[in-house]
Amino acid sequence: MKTLFKLLTITFFALLVFTSCQDEIIEETQINEQELIVANSELANLL
Repeated sequence: MKTLFKLLTITFFALLVFTSCQDEIIEETQINEQELIVANSELANLL
């Protein structure tokens, strides 16, 4: 009984490890020139 429990526990954690891996998705967004804060602008001086 103990060996069956050990086997099921090890199998469960092995499946958990293999299914929990996920590839990261890198998203690159384009810079909107109108929303860019320019140095010495009114908004930059207020910050």
